[in-house]
Amino acid sequence: MNMSSYDFFQKEYPDEDYENKILNKEIDNEEEKSTMASLSTRTTPKDNPLLSSNTTVKQNLNTTGDKTMTTRNIRTVNLTLNDNDTNLDLKNTLVFQATLVRTEHSDDKTIQNLLMSGKVQTALEKHNEGRASTVDKSILKTTGTKVFLDPVAIWDLEWKVICVA
Repeated sequence: MNMSSYDFFQKEYPDEDYENKILNKEIDNEEEKSTMASLSTRTTPKDNPLLSSNTTVKQNLNTTGDKTMTTRNIRTVNLTLNDNDTNLDLKNTLVFQATLVRTEHSDDKTIQNLLMSGKVQTALEKHNEGRASTVDKSILKTTGTKVFLDPVAIWDLEWKVICVA
């Protein structure tokens, strides 16, 4: 059954003035008012084409019917970008580090925001200059030939995100 979101809404809520009644406080039943003001949870039906059947929708309504945020996950993190190549000395494995970054996003989104700032690219270019002067020890041991390390790409490096607060 292919149903538009408008058709679904009309099927679920046939009284289109109900929302206006809530916003204008025209509901006389005190129990219904308090129910609308509390946290409401409903599981979407299986015939909804927009949401899966296991999705739970939660929203917090205050007494005027406006949606309000219940929680924010604000945290402080330290982000470190490491090059784990065994040919590098420990002091040269750190590519980039940002400390005490306040965020409310996931680790991936926080990393994306940091990448967009351009600071990581500058640090990676500087790191690759250092790699160009570092000899690959395993090739030197096996062949006796000095071969320098290739530049590393951002996706070959390892991010560490540690929540500090």
